[in-house]
Amino acid sequence: MSQPLPRLVSEFVDSFVAALAVVADPALKPFIDDLRGVAAAQAKPIEIRASDHPAVRFLDSALGAQRAEERLCSAVRAIAPELCFGSSYAREGKLAAIGQGMVWSEIAGPNGLVRDPSRRLGLMLLAPQLHYPLHGHVADEIYFVLSGTLAVEHGFDGKRVAPAPGGCYRTPSGQAHALHVGDEPVLLVYCWIGDFSVPTWFHERDSAGRWQTTVPDVVRR
Repeated sequence: MSQPLPRLVSEFVDSFVAALAVVADPALKPFIDDLRGVAAAQAKPIEIRASDHPAVRFLDSALGAQRAEERLCSAVRAIAPELCFGSSYAREGKLAAIGQGMVWSEIAGPNGLVRDPSRRLGLMLLAPQLHYPLHGHVADEIYFVLSGTLAVEHGFDGKRVAPAPGGCYRTPSGQAHALHVGDEPVLLVYCWIGDFSVPTWFHERDSAGRWQTTVPDVVRR
């Protein structure tokens, strides 16, 4: 028999906090402090519907391939059926690759199991071979890798870091970063703190090779 939703959220948050504590990075303390404020007792079902998004087909294999701390992996497997994955990027046009290959679902956030406009916490699923180009946002962000091979590019010099499953990577506010996925789907826990009211912006080169900033017309759900 499935557990009550508040208990599922509480166990997810507690196990994620424990996993971050093991990383032993002082820069993660603000995230840990923020996570402890998630009101799990207020969790309510979101509209669960079958998704025709092409990336959702990778969810089961990504859940089965988790190689992080088992308590967190177990909590993720338990809560995943309660989530509704989707994307705010169109599946055609300039950002079609992202729109077709990246989905996420909030556990705590404006549209999460815990409706909370001050937080963004959830799971993100990335399709194999996805390239999420250089972009930035005002919020401070962490990715905690559960499964798959991910390389994170920071700045404009092309250097990459590859956090393994069970590893965490932080992107400070305003930092340009890109994601590169290997041959297997990547499943992440993501958390934003700070101001996420400002839309994500993208960096791209113009014909003269100069970096320009653009803000796509998307609806963040």
